[in-house]
Amino acid sequence: MKARDIMPIWSRLREELAEVSVEGKAGWVLREDLDLLQKETIDDQHVRLLPSFDSYMLGYHDKSHLVDEAHYKAVCRKAGWLSPMVLVAGRVAGVWSYEYRGRRLRLRVQPFDELPADVRNGVQAEAADLERFLGALVKSPFCKKQTGRFNGTALIVRRQHFTAKRGDPI
Repeated sequence: MKARDIMPIWSRLREELAEVSVEGKAGWVLREDLDLLQKETIDDQHVRLLPSFDSYMLGYHDKSHLVDEAHYKAVCRKAGWLSPMVLVAGRVAGVWSYEYRGRRLRLRVQPFDELPADVRNGVQAEAADLERFLGALVKSPFCKKQTGRFNGTALIVRRQHFTAKRGDPI
């Protein structure tokens, strides 16, 4: 939408909105939600595996509030491609990928920096949910940190060989 198309809508909603500051930037929320939002606490290490072109990254020309400049090209690739992302506390902390080889699934996670144990456990929980969704299993999705292509080996596990339980060491 263009700004000229939004202005009439914005004018009608103005009384229902409250201006807020988020990390020094102006934003708007519904006035009726303001008290609840001010009381709410956020899990600092909330982890999600987002797919390519997730709507969380779309619609922002400036993505600096989501991804550090040093890692921008790993996330926002040539020709407008967006990599699948590891999101920690609302910011991109790495990229991930998967591929099938026959009945096997290879999941690879490349963090941009060392991840604390609770974040790694969160990634493992997200991987378990992905396993459930795709119907395949992966024990450990982590690859070594580097600046270019993936390296290291992501473990490939056939369904019948998976015996690890949730909470097992990564």
